Amino acid sequence: MGDGIFSASISFPGRERQYGLSDWEYFAPGVQRRPSYWTDDFMGTADALIASGLVPVGHFPGLPGMRKQQ
Repeated sequence: MGDGIFSASISFPGRERQYGLSDWEYFAPGVQRRPSYWTDDFMGTADALIASGLVPVGHFPGLPGMRKQQ
């Protein structure tokens, strides 16, 4: 998303479809969440996404062993 801000989407198979897009809401320090259809979207810095437990260390674009874009 630019300037060290990343987004991550987590899908929930079998979850009822949510219509429309919600506003961004607080999820954890430095992380915002937005329910979106069959996924939840999260936005924050790499450190904040790791600290919240959403993304494992080393799983960001451009890091060794990872593509430059996801």
